[in-house]
Amino acid sequence: MKIYNPFYMIGKRLPCWHCGEKISVIGFIAVKTDNDEQEGMPCTLNDITSIPVSLLNYIQARVPNFKLCYSRTIGDRYYGSVCPSCGKLYGDHFLHHEPGIAFFPNTNEDAAALYITQLPTDDVIELEAGCHYGTACIILEHAKKNN
Repeated sequence: MKIYNPFYMIGKRLPCWHCGEKISVIGFIAVKTDNDEQEGMPCTLNDITSIPVSLLNYIQARVPNFKLCYSRTIGDRYYGSVCPSCGKLYGDHFLHHEPGIAFFPNTNEDAAALYITQLPTDDVIELEAGCHYGTACIILEHAKKNN
């Protein structure tokens, strides 16, 4: 998938589902992709299996617990938020796929509980990921902006 500028990292601190330790979980919003069917619609990205090394280094310098790891839920490896305390993956399924959870806000207030940071990227980057349309607009409008 090709992603065009701007490209955003979104995040929130949540208790680890396994040990309860507060951890940073992150996701991403692409404003424009090479998907002609959804031209101009921002989307949240999930199950990222490939990301440019320079961008990965930038992200991991800010969120060191963002790592490539195995998910038993999908039976494959992808980049996700790992608890530094117990080492368990906070899976994308539990962040993106049900209304009301972290990156699928139901209300403006839910979206305002997220932070958003524009990532420094080339004009076009390529990565392998899934995408969901419908919740990115509310996040872009209401999340707290970070520099």
